[in-house]
Amino acid sequence: MQELVDKISYRFEKTGAARFFSHHDLMRFFRRAVSRAELPVRMTSGFNPQMRMVFPHALGLGTSSLCETIEMEFYEKVDSGKAAAALGEATEPLLHITSAVAMAPSKHGGQVKNCTYCASGFGDVAPDALVQAVADVMAKGNILLERGIGPKRREVDVRPYLEGLEAKGDRLFIRLGHTPTGAGRAAEIVEQVCKLVGIDPAEIDIQKIDMELSYG
Repeated sequence: MQELVDKISYRFEKTGAARFFSHHDLMRFFRRAVSRAELPVRMTSGFNPQMRMVFPHALGLGTSSLCETIEMEFYEKVDSGKAAAALGEATEPLLHITSAVAMAPSKHGGQVKNCTYCASGFGDVAPDALVQAVADVMAKGNILLERGIGPKRREVDVRPYLEGLEAKGDRLFIRLGHTPTGAGRAAEIVEQVCKLVGIDPAEIDIQKIDMELSYG
């Protein structure tokens, strides 16, 4: 395998049509963008070498984001500013690169601590009713939901992941923590609130607006 010389963490916006990119779609998109930008990204070894790129957090299909992150490893020294400009030209107009931060050349990447989401579309709900629904959800000792399909289906308590929930006007702000054993999903919390106020969760638009990473 090529030597690890440099590493950069890019932040980018995934909005519009790009919010319907699956994780695999996004990987293919960035591989093509890296090739167009002629960036010296490291390759894995073996019979099917792949570019060394990592997304610390996989975003749910259909959810837009202002703060996605991709970490790239390079086999030679690169200028983060020039690399961001080159990658930005190769990803526009579908994705917008907002920043590039040099990282220590280590195989260890960022670990997600928490994500904050904005859910909008509660305009038909009385403000007091939305505030009360938020209070009711936060007061719950547990929120038991079923995840998985078929024999892998299981019951999960997602309440420990809910770090914050606040109503502002016709919007909800949701902060979900991530742990080594699991993480919360914004759509699950939105569904809990929607049940209490009597609206269809499909009417609500969810966007990730912040993500906190730790580097150890």
